[in-house]
Amino acid sequence: MNTTVPFDRVIPPVPWIVGHRGAAGLAPENTLPGIRRGLACGVQGIEIDVHWAHEILWVLHDDTLSRTTNLQGRLDTLSVEQLNAADAGAGARIPRLTDVLAAVPGNSLLNIELKGQRTGAPVAHALEAEAPRALLVTSFRWEELDAYRAAGGSAPIGVLAPRLNDRVLRA
Repeated sequence: MNTTVPFDRVIPPVPWIVGHRGAAGLAPENTLPGIRRGLACGVQGIEIDVHWAHEILWVLHDDTLSRTTNLQGRLDTLSVEQLNAADAGAGARIPRLTDVLAAVPGNSLLNIELKGQRTGAPVAHALEAEAPRALLVTSFRWEELDAYRAAGGSAPIGVLAPRLNDRVLRA
């Protein structure tokens, strides 16, 4: 199933106003309240970060929890129960990608950044059953973008790089 809607059908050409990690700075980043706050502010899209642990795509920027939650340690070393109970700020929980897909309307751009290792294929599979929507899959981890495509991911991809160079221009 094709899960993408052309950007020009749903997003004005310029400027695109995208809520980074939801409405980071106004609400806890990468949480459902943060995403809802960003949408309420009128952004055309939401950017989130995903990691893969315990066969679940978690929406979280860091692979450790100390900066954004009340827990310490790496995402993959804590139990699902601990992760489900974590406070990600103001009582918000760490959402799963499925939670975010349900919260973001299909006519709003959803930029999913493959932040963690082994995220490409699971994101491709998670998006297979989605109704057509505006999607962009991005990553600094180019191998994850390759894995996303190899697993059948059809949304446009964006190569992220810390600086412009010849390799980036050839990507």
